[in-house]
Amino acid sequence: KDVYVAYDTMVLLQHLYRHFSSKVAQTILSDPMGLSSLMQILQDAKTDFVRNEALQLLYLLTETNTEIQKIVTFQGCIESLFAVISEEDISRHFTSVTRTALRCLLNFLSNPYCVKYVRETGGIRAMCDLMAKALEPTKTAEDSSPTAASSRSVEGDDHKCAQAVEYLIRGTILLLQGGGEAPEAGKSV
Repeated sequence: KDVYVAYDTMVLLQHLYRHFSSKVAQTILSDPMGLSSLMQILQDAKTDFVRNEALQLLYLLTETNTEIQKIVTFQGCIESLFAVISEEDISRHFTSVTRTALRCLLNFLSNPYCVKYVRETGGIRAMCDLMAKALEPTKTAEDSSPTAASSRSVEGDDHKCAQAVEYLIRGTILLLQGGGEAPEAGKSV
């Protein structure tokens, strides 16, 4: 397939979804290959910009549609989201790709069926691994020794990913609660 056709298709579907969300979702659900094709693009894209647009479309589609959430969960979407987040250096940078993937993951974790799947397929371990990765101290050229890295504080530049950690905590809470609404940022649980 042509990379640019896939990219343009993802962008066009996002634009259409923003204006005709229910019709686009209904059409994608009615096509037996609709969601499978989206998942294939997300999982097999050779270029980041195509994968990122597929991720953005997936986020839009799963924001409120529990049926789409269930279908793509069983097509490997959760594992794909964990893979995308793991590829990003969340201990140093919180990119729009990371944000979209984490927000998409929260969409799934608000659905009890998806939570059950995540629990049964090692998703809690994956969340813990991502949390550990997000909390890793960032290293600079001056921090070549292990003691220098461990003695640095987590304030200032070392704490660039507070938002990533917040999303991961909210996701973990949803996993523990069994799904439902995620607590809002800044509110105690």
